[in-house]
Amino acid sequence: MHTFQDYASTTFMTFLKFILLSLFTLLVLRSHAQSADYNEILSELQQAQGEDRAILLLKLCNYDINNDQELTKKRALEALKISKELDFKKGIGGSLRYIGLSHHYVGELDSARIYYSRCKNYYDKPKSIGWSYYNIASLFEYESKYDSALHYLDIAENLFVKDTALVELGSAISMRGTIANIRGNYSEAAKYFYDAMTFFEEAGDQSRKADMIRQLSSSESSLGNYDQAISYAKEAHNIYTEENDTYYQAYATNAIGSYFLKTNMLDSAEHYLEKSISSSKSSNNYIITMASLAVIAEVYLKNEKHDKALSSVKEAESLFSSETTTDTQASHFLIKGKIHMALHQPDDALQAFNKSLEIAKLIDTPALIHDVLIQMTTLYENQGNYRLAYEKYRGAKLIMDSLNNVSQSEELQDILVKYETEKKDVEIDLLAKQTELDASRKKSLWSGLVLLALTALAAIYSLIQRSQKKQALLSKEKAIELEKRKHAEEELEYKKKELTSKVLQLASKNEFLQSLDVEIGTLKSSIDSSVSNTSGKISRMINNDQLDDEEWDQFGKEFSSIHQEWMDKLKSQYGDFSTTEWRLISLMKMNLSSKNIANILRISTNGVKKARYRLRKKMDLTSELDLQDYLISYRV
Repeated sequence: MHTFQDYASTTFMTFLKFILLSLFTLLVLRSHAQSADYNEILSELQQAQGEDRAILLLKLCNYDINNDQELTKKRALEALKISKELDFKKGIGGSLRYIGLSHHYVGELDSARIYYSRCKNYYDKPKSIGWSYYNIASLFEYESKYDSALHYLDIAENLFVKDTALVELGSAISMRGTIANIRGNYSEAAKYFYDAMTFFEEAGDQSRKADMIRQLSSSESSLGNYDQAISYAKEAHNIYTEENDTYYQAYATNAIGSYFLKTNMLDSAEHYLEKSISSSKSSNNYIITMASLAVIAEVYLKNEKHDKALSSVKEAESLFSSETTTDTQASHFLIKGKIHMALHQPDDALQAFNKSLEIAKLIDTPALIHDVLIQMTTLYENQGNYRLAYEKYRGAKLIMDSLNNVSQSEELQDILVKYETEKKDVEIDLLAKQTELDASRKKSLWSGLVLLALTALAAIYSLIQRSQKKQALLSKEKAIELEKRKHAEEELEYKKKELTSKVLQLASKNEFLQSLDVEIGTLKSSIDSSVSNTSGKISRMINNDQLDDEEWDQFGKEFSSIHQEWMDKLKSQYGDFSTTEWRLISLMKMNLSSKNIANILRISTNGVKKARYRLRKKMDLTSELDLQDYLISYRV
């Protein structure tokens, strides 16, 4: 089961996209030295004419770009008009760049790209031209077109090298690190961030050096090196403190608290997260305020400080934008529901879970939907509403199955390719060496059986390991009789799943062996009598390996151990059933498909339908009522 922390990587990616424009803005602003006071420039502008006026307008653009993009665009357009009249190329290039930036910051990326491309034609210094290409690369990074972003970074870096522009080189390498981080190449990202840090250090830019150290801490955390991550984050925090940069102090403090939470050092995590909330509020850094409130709520919940946890989540909710809906909001409502559950407030918990589920469905986040449904399953189970608990659990299971479909499809495709290759090799070998057919077929058969056995053992081992971990956890948490009963119910549910898994494996095995038997039958018609006899022997071996009475007896014992009371009640109400009927009833109770039932009983799907019809008549059920749904919902 996932927890709120399991969304750290997914939420981080959304969070990263959300603040990318803000970080880009700060990066550009840090690249320009502010040579005069804003009011002083406004005063000079009133008397300025020609080229001097264009230069002053562009200086004002540098001040306004982060706060008022419309005013920036207006002033840049005026500077552009003046510069064109005077053929002032530097002014034209600067004006086009600020117009591009004003489009960039409000998300008008196509327009921004056009102006960035135009402005580079009016610069003469490699560094200025390089900034144009860097800006284009940032657009592609924001659009997740990373290969295109890297292409333009290559051009920008070559131009920065020509001017020995250390800060600009560090910025370009830093973007490479960001892209590597997004792609999950954390070791590579750490290398880029370290290289960028050395450029900023050589240039004497302490603020950017601190940024890279903070990014290094993030990469080390992603690699699981939490001690190193904490050390880097503290180093960055110290530099921000020296530079009196309260805005990024909050980032570093939040990172330290988050890393301590991952190492389960809750007191330290709480200390730093409280500091992060305080400093982020004072610097109006509401993004970090929301993030810190979410993480500290998890800390409070683990420390059973439920009231404080609930207060933190509610405060974070007050910062949500009414215009956007993100998985961060869904995660907040999920943890809010968990807090209400811990406080034994089921109605409030259900309301929070429903809100989280609504947002998760709206933004189509299957993993988050799964975890909300699991929490709702627990909530309904605690209330004794097993029907709704079953519905939510079944919904969660369907989502988990869909999440696994991609990886399972890839595995199946790989097996299919190997099978087809092996089959083609056998056919070629049959034409070339008829005498080696027997050995080749036996080898292929045993390879398939060994692969099937290894797969089954791996699955069983995985289930055993999971069961052992679950038992160890339950033995620590369940100390009273009510919890012991809950443990017993969970054990019963686990046995049902395990039994279903075994039956499905047997169905899959029968289906595989039957299809293999058909293949061997096809071969028998096209090869000599010696191989035909061997093929017949293999067919008998396959038939003997399918589900026999001994296995049915074992299945019956396991099924009875789980559903004995249910079977007794069914028998008392409808009389005794034949062995075949009991088998059919058992498989339908396990909610198996008609195809799987047919494979296990070794009959056609039409035969299954007929058997179900006879059974329904015997139980005197109306035609409108589905027999399988009836058996599943039938309770003691």
